[in-house]
Amino acid sequence: MACNSFAILLSEGVLSSTKVPATENLPDLELQLSHRFVDWMERISWLKPTKDLYLPIMDPSVGIDIAAEVATPAGERVIFLVELKESIRPSDVAKLVSRLRQRMESSDFHKKMRSIDLSSPDARPYPVLASRWLSPRTVQRIADEQGVGWFDLVGNAHFDFPGGYLHAEGIPNPFESKERTIAWTSDHAQRVLRVLLEPKNVGQSWKQRDLSMACFPNVSLGTVNKVAKRLMASAYAEETDKGLRLTDPEGLLRDWAAKYRPIHQATRTFYTTLHGGSLQERLAKLCRDYRISPPDPTATFALAGSAAAVWFAPFVRTPSLCLYATPGGERVLIKELELQPAEKGANVTLWVTPRSDFYRYPIHLPNGITTTSMVQTYLDLQAGGERGREAAEHLLTQKLNPLWNEWKSVNP
Repeated sequence: MACNSFAILLSEGVLSSTKVPATENLPDLELQLSHRFVDWMERISWLKPTKDLYLPIMDPSVGIDIAAEVATPAGERVIFLVELKESIRPSDVAKLVSRLRQRMESSDFHKKMRSIDLSSPDARPYPVLASRWLSPRTVQRIADEQGVGWFDLVGNAHFDFPGGYLHAEGIPNPFESKERTIAWTSDHAQRVLRVLLEPKNVGQSWKQRDLSMACFPNVSLGTVNKVAKRLMASAYAEETDKGLRLTDPEGLLRDWAAKYRPIHQATRTFYTTLHGGSLQERLAKLCRDYRISPPDPTATFALAGSAAAVWFAPFVRTPSLCLYATPGGERVLIKELELQPAEKGANVTLWVTPRSDFYRYPIHLPNGITTTSMVQTYLDLQAGGERGREAAEHLLTQKLNPLWNEWKSVNP
């Protein structure tokens, strides 16, 4: 996007907009973003212009939409070089920043800057990306690039240059997206995410048909395609010659967890006189029996939440048990663990659901007990209040990240 008919004067500590011929041809978004940039600069009251400076009518070949040089109180000179875009996806960031930096390092670029009396020889360039709205994921990707600023039309911004710092973040997107994307809350999308985030699958490249078949129950190729597009646009995955490959499992899991809603339909609390080792032994035998030769094939259950996490990433020990169970599993657990309904003093909680999602990639402990997968355990902990979120972070750093890194090396 080339800003080709708009000029902004920065003089004597005051910013003001100056119209030039053919301003009416300037795309509305460019004009609005230019004004927004001026607004932000006005808030930094101590910026001192080095001379009468313009955000000039740029030659499209220069490849910069907004340029302005300022001097800090310490006497350092900084030239803002801003690229404006209608939208910036997370996957766009690295390419845009790389292109900006290549231009900044070009002798031809600096020659053109000096020809319009803008860039001093000792001015330090500061690249900036701007768009209608920048999502938190896009902002995160920009933050991964050192020394790059950003701002959007709605009021989010980050400028961190020699002698100056300004940051504002958290204003949601007021614009309705024209692009239809699949939501992570979709049941079918979550089946795909479970496959991709399972530690032993991280690092693997997937053909979309194979990924569709790996989901349980299977999902359509259309769903897989929509998920793949969103993953790549969000820079969580990349397309290789071998297929779709997850590149940022932690970022994806955090994103999913922020939108995740518990899958159980009912929470039931019980009390049992079984305690400690006797309760664990009874549960372990039950898990083994139903794993090897289930008397009731409709009965599925697994240890969940903090009761599951304590077995592979101890954080806070809990005296009570929490389990997922299908309705058939609930009947079995009530009978075999001698559960009695209890509103107070309960030591067993059952999350009852007809869905089998919780039993995707279960973990069978050496003692025989079956738990939910680490990914499912993380999701449930994140949905469990402040203490649960702390336990989820512990699980992520102590187990999931090391496992993902290990399997990335196994599946190059």
